[in-house]
Amino acid sequence: MSVGSNLTRADYLAAMINRCRPPTIELDGVVLRVGNYGDIERYREMFPLKKEEGIQIGKDRILIHIRAGDVSVPSHGSYGPVPISYYQYLVSETKLTPVFIGETSQSPYMEALSREFPGAEFVGGASAFEDFQTIRRAQHIAVSVSSFSWLAAFLSTAETIHVPLAGLLDPRERPDADLLPLSDPRYRFHDVSARAWKNRYSDVLAHRADFKPMSVIDAKRLKGAAVRRTAVQSARIHLGLMRRMIFS
Repeated sequence: MSVGSNLTRADYLAAMINRCRPPTIELDGVVLRVGNYGDIERYREMFPLKKEEGIQIGKDRILIHIRAGDVSVPSHGSYGPVPISYYQYLVSETKLTPVFIGETSQSPYMEALSREFPGAEFVGGASAFEDFQTIRRAQHIAVSVSSFSWLAAFLSTAETIHVPLAGLLDPRERPDADLLPLSDPRYRFHDVSARAWKNRYSDVLAHRADFKPMSVIDAKRLKGAAVRRTAVQSARIHLGLMRRMIFS
C-alpha cells in the first residue's frame, strides 16, 4: 500500500489497513492534515521534553524559527524564507523581544536579517533535535513555513504560536494540506499577501501592509474554501479506498 496524498483521511486508511493487512506501507511524504491527529497529550507522552534538552527562552521573548537552508534560493513553490519585514511586523504586534533559531548559516537572507535586527540573539544550531526541543520550551513561538517548526510548536505548551499563512501553511495555495489548528486557543494567524510571498527572494523587505492579523473566523472561511476546492479529488480517493476494501 502506498500513501501519497494529504487528502487521505486517517479513519479510511486505518480501516483499509485493518482489512487488507498489507505487508508493506509506503509513505510518499508526510500526510499534512491536523485533523488526522489525535489527543496531543498522547504525543507528548510518546515524545517527552526532558529537562536537559533544549534551551530555556525567556517569557518576554518570541522564538522565531528561520527556514532557509536548501530553500534560501528558489527550489520549492510551497517553501522558502518568510520576508524579513514579516518579523518586524510580528515584533511590533507582540511587543516581545525576538530570538532567532533554525537554519541561520551565512547567506544573503541572513545578512539582511542581521542588518534589520542588529544585536539580535541567535540560539541553537548544535543539532536539529536540540533546536526542536528548544522550540518546544518557548512560551511564544513564531513558526516558519516549515513542518519542522510547526510540529515542534504543536507539541509545545506555549502560550502563543504565530503562524504565517503562506506557502505550505496557506489553504489558498495548498488546499490539500491542513495545518491550521483553529480550535486551539494558542494559535495566532497572520495573513501574508500573495505579492510578498511571490517576491520573497527578490524583496525580503516587503511593505508593512503585506501582513496583518487574521481572525479565526476568516481562517475558517479559507479552510472551508479549501475543502470545497478539493472535494472532487478527495471523494475519488475515498471511493477508491472503499472500493478496495469491499473487493479485497
